[in-house]
Amino acid sequence: MFKKINFLFLHDRDNLWLFSFVFIFSCVSLLFCTINDQFEMLDFEVYYQAAQRIVSSEELYNIKSDGHYVFHYSPNAGIFFVPLLIFPLKIAKYIFWFLLTFILYFGVNSFISTVNKVEENLLDQKKKNIIVVLSLLAVLKHVHFELTLGQVNMLILIIFMFIIKLYYLNKKHLFSILLSITIFIKPFGLIFIPFLVVKKEFKMLFLFLIYFITLSMLPLLFYSLNDFFHLYLSWFKELTTELNAKQNILSNYNHTIFSVLARFTPIKYLLVNETIKLIYQLLILSIVGVGILKFIQKGSRRQACLCEMILLISIIPLIAFTNDNAFIFELPIILYLISKSHQMNLFKKSALIFSCALVGLNIYELVGKETMLFLSSISIYTFGTIILLYLMFDLKWKNKTTA
Repeated sequence: MFKKINFLFLHDRDNLWLFSFVFIFSCVSLLFCTINDQFEMLDFEVYYQAAQRIVSSEELYNIKSDGHYVFHYSPNAGIFFVPLLIFPLKIAKYIFWFLLTFILYFGVNSFISTVNKVEENLLDQKKKNIIVVLSLLAVLKHVHFELTLGQVNMLILIIFMFIIKLYYLNKKHLFSILLSITIFIKPFGLIFIPFLVVKKEFKMLFLFLIYFITLSMLPLLFYSLNDFFHLYLSWFKELTTELNAKQNILSNYNHTIFSVLARFTPIKYLLVNETIKLIYQLLILSIVGVGILKFIQKGSRRQACLCEMILLISIIPLIAFTNDNAFIFELPIILYLISKSHQMNLFKKSALIFSCALVGLNIYELVGKETMLFLSSISIYTFGTIILLYLMFDLKWKNKTTA
């Protein structure tokens, strides 16, 4: 898979141009943060501190002294950051920052090449670069905050992009390992399981289960058997607490489809207790699930699989209780739709531009603080994503009827 990821890419002028764009943006963001005394990467500090505690076999969860910045990920997520402990915290932050920068370049370049090959678009490198740059501009806000906070959503997203390529290369083992790793960081990757079931990829599912169980044993490198079980039990409790804290359906800053549908319709008046709220969420989740299953076709037609995996990634922010930075997961669908924009009429091209603006242009420096907070409170990111999904469904339906 990685044989085309060649560090001699600097000999290719078009590749160098794309790399320069990503690298310069990263450096400008870093300079901006440094000048404004915002180079904190507070989320990265949480992962780094968790890694320190792991190598010392210490408790990871329910530590009151951590305050707001508590570690609520799996023990394995902390273990993945252990290699960075060889560097002091400040140096490790810079390394993680530029690590994210490099994998962003390789991820999007690899992904657009996969799209080009599967869809037979026959785009040259210059056109692919333009598509990538336009797509990155649409999510630049989220990329910036991923870097400045030292979050892991972008890391997971890029792994998802590589996973799509691995699926087409039929690299079952590497696909399963990477999918397992992402789930230990955040459980977003579970959304691929129904896809694998419908596609009857039972070998991949079996390998995923084997690697997942194997990776779950990693804490035994640092903890005794009793502490190992205590660690996972503490994580499950932390996870439950975290999920309960975020599930305020009627909050203006809950951007899930559950919240948006309730807040902007009379449904909000029906949600009078927690039981009804739970039933409501399960009902909406079932409807979304049926829609996804209708979208996913049985069999393994390459173009269909590509659209389906992109769609699965794009709905993550709509069903996961998280912050607006999760809308960085719209990058693959934006990349794909821009690459297919020549098949759209003027109205749909305008809808694509508008949806990209909704997803990524609510920036403090552009619209001001009050406007930014207002637009965020009405969940413009969610509405932008819904438009993107409509355009994806429309493209797939058009391809299905013309096939």
